Amino acid sequence: LYLWIKFYMFFEFSHGFFLENSLKYGCPNEDGKEKGMVYQELIAQAVKAKESAYAPYSNFRVGAALLTKSGKIYTGCNVENASFPAGNCAERTAVFKAVSEGEREFQAIAVNGDNESYLPPCGICRQVLAEFCNPDDFQVVLAKGQADYQIMTLGELLPQAFGPENLNAKKKQLETTE
Repeated sequence: LYLWIKFYMFFEFSHGFFLENSLKYGCPNEDGKEKGMVYQELIAQAVKAKESAYAPYSNFRVGAALLTKSGKIYTGCNVENASFPAGNCAERTAVFKAVSEGEREFQAIAVNGDNESYLPPCGICRQVLAEFCNPDDFQVVLAKGQADYQIMTLGELLPQAFGPENLNAKKKQLETTE
């Protein structure tokens, strides 16, 4: 038991130390090991955020953790409402929290829910993420748990997303016809 406690304390200390430094300084190695540690932290925070979910109607809790390009992590959980459309998903909660704090550029998001399968963001959440992210670079971590996850790009989940460039194209077309 003593050795187990010592190992656990060492793991907790080293995990936090290396994770904190990989978030601050990026991946110094080409093998990407630090990036995996960042994903582990995102998953851990998504799982923790899930505990705060307000889901009295579906009893289906979801947590999300969003990594900004500045290295900060914002969490979110789903919040249901008796008027069902008034609820909000975990992913959008995380994005809205980050945007309300002045963040506009994001690297990755981890999502974890009360199910036995990988939980991708819903269509509305994908569209909100596309507003702030390059779909080809933005990583979506679909986590069943800490050790079981898949990574996809937002572009894989939402090909040909509607974005600001679509609105600008119409505006440019109107300007050239006047």
